[in-house]
Amino acid sequence: MRGRRLWLALGILLLLASGSAVLVPVVRGATGGEDAPPRVVHGFACARAEPDDGYCDRLADDFARREPLSESRREAAGRLVDKVREAYVAGLGAQCPAEPFSCVFAVPPTVEALRAAFVAAGFVEPAVRVARYTDPAPAGAIVYGVRASVGCLVGWVDSTNGATPWIVGTLHDGRCLAA
Repeated sequence: MRGRRLWLALGILLLLASGSAVLVPVVRGATGGEDAPPRVVHGFACARAEPDDGYCDRLADDFARREPLSESRREAAGRLVDKVREAYVAGLGAQCPAEPFSCVFAVPPTVEALRAAFVAAGFVEPAVRVARYTDPAPAGAIVYGVRASVGCLVGWVDSTNGATPWIVGTLHDGRCLAA
């Protein structure tokens, strides 16, 4: 009987200790006087193709490694999406219908041509390269990351098309694409 009471008392003590370990930071955060940053969750849809090259998983991993953007910062970065379209049209001769933003290239773009088009459109030091196995792009595509205000525009093009870039935060090292 005494053993049962001891185990019961230890169980209750453990439950109280673990509850306070969770509750204290929550209470401190709620009463600290500072406004907590709004918690906004942005999702994405990704269609897996067969054979699956892991693109959707790389995209999810990339999004998870980025700093969050507030809605106002996301809107500020989003105002520069038209500059990407301008780079596609003026620099690469793409045909881009207004909506949805999806451009078709008559001539497959190269890394150098895409980089030059971004510079001509006003982006400073755009990161442009053939996608690596860890990049948020399909195998064989050209991936890019350009600064857009306090965030980044990240996307990819293949031999025939380019689509709307993602408006995302920087990586933890401040870059738009991993080094």
